[in-house]
Amino acid sequence: MKNNIKILVADDNKHFLNAFQYILMDSFQENIEKIHLTKSGDECLSVLSKDNVDVCFLDVEMPEMNGVELTKKIIESHRGVVVVALSFHKEIVIVKKMIDAGARFFLTKEDINQNQLELIFEKYLN
Repeated sequence: MKNNIKILVADDNKHFLNAFQYILMDSFQENIEKIHLTKSGDECLSVLSKDNVDVCFLDVEMPEMNGVELTKKIIESHRGVVVVALSFHKEIVIVKKMIDAGARFFLTKEDINQNQLELIFEKYLN
């Protein structure tokens, strides 16, 4: 796995943002250069306009701009970014919409663990 990974997380739940940041830092601190935490699609796009990131973890359901819309915008202007969809929902329709929009991986929030994240980092960030 490469070092100096820049990560962006977009989720409207601040408790999830903090918990996910803790999981990332606890498991991969030596590989991570920076983690941007954003609470909306617009905030996420604003960060992307100022900093290159390697991977975006996006909540599927956010107010104003959902994960599908946000993924499409990210892929249009930042092709090299790996988008990982995050949701509490496992419905295949939601998964398909995110993958069709350009997400490379779909994680249900309750299934997030070090092994899943390591798989993503090893596969897409080498």
